[in-house]
Amino acid sequence: MSPGEAMLALGKYEGAGNDFLVLLDPPAEGPLRADEVVALCHRRRGVGADGLLELRPGSAGSDLGMVLWNADGSQAEMSGNGVRCLVHAALDAGRVGPGAVRVATAAGPRTVEVRGTDAPGTAEAEVAMGPVELGPGWVRAGDRWEELPPVAGAPAGAPRLEDGAVAALQAMLTEAVPGPRLWVRLAGAGNPHV
Repeated sequence: MSPGEAMLALGKYEGAGNDFLVLLDPPAEGPLRADEVVALCHRRRGVGADGLLELRPGSAGSDLGMVLWNADGSQAEMSGNGVRCLVHAALDAGRVGPGAVRVATAAGPRTVEVRGTDAPGTAEAEVAMGPVELGPGWVRAGDRWEELPPVAGAPAGAPRLEDGAVAALQAMLTEAVPGPRLWVRLAGAGNPHV
């Protein structure tokens, strides 16, 4: 390391198949930049991860705060697997104990219930994600896509896609999922899902 270079202390955690880098202490130079996150998460030239989580102080009654970076350098609102990894890292560092841990996220507060296990370096964590909001959906019949009826009582904040994004999603699914029929619906659980 050259004089003047900063060093980051990162942990790597896995939750249900997603792996995240966890930064418990922000660098003295200030917040991370998107290009730094991309470099760290790169699978061949960096450490490699699905994303990076920054632990922040809790606010408004929360024990911890979380900033979630995607591997492409964009920020996301929430990840169930990610928030569980963040809490596990905070538990390992002695910043929280087992039990209910409340985390402030960009999608609102989430509570993670942490239980120790007999295996060293592991913990069980269950996160209360809140209600899932269902958005528009489509069915593929052969080569044609048709819109599904809206879900009764869907909230105004239910997930949506721009027209170009709908066509791109349908093209990707047509290529990725073989078969004559496929039902697809957008769902929001603090972050967008299909």
